[in-house]
Amino acid sequence: MQPGVDVCEVPGKGFGVVATEDLPKDAVVIAEPPLLAVPGLEALRAGVAAEFPALSQSLRSESMRALNERCAASTTIVRACMAAMAELSPKERTDFLALGDAFSYVPGEVRLGSWVRIEMAPESHLELQNQQGAVVAKDCDSIIVEARGVHVELASEAVRVLLNK
Repeated sequence: MQPGVDVCEVPGKGFGVVATEDLPKDAVVIAEPPLLAVPGLEALRAGVAAEFPALSQSLRSESMRALNERCAASTTIVRACMAAMAELSPKERTDFLALGDAFSYVPGEVRLGSWVRIEMAPESHLELQNQQGAVVAKDCDSIIVEARGVHVELASEAVRVLLNK
């Protein structure tokens, strides 16, 4: 951590990082490398935001949540994230998947863009048993998961959600 900040208890809030002196507005307080870097993600996000300009105009939590949901529904972004996750070591992937969704996490909910483990692969795709992939399509009765470059139709109960984005 940088000089001029400290970790201390904030009454009624728990622990937090607080300034102990005036800081320049562009001061870096905490910096750490990302667990997952997706090349070109900001450009892809900007494209989704351009499709939904009303969402990108505000930084309020509800607008950001809605924009994040639109981005998670973009197959282009889902594929870019899948490619980046495939490059992670098993430990890095576990650390990344341990992170939660700050806006709307419902344990076990299968959503478009969810990162899942296939726990009941169909007989036609037994090689996908226990493989990880992303939900790229969803309707009332089934989902389509892309894993190892293969699209497979499954019941929601056939997968375990590892990460909702």
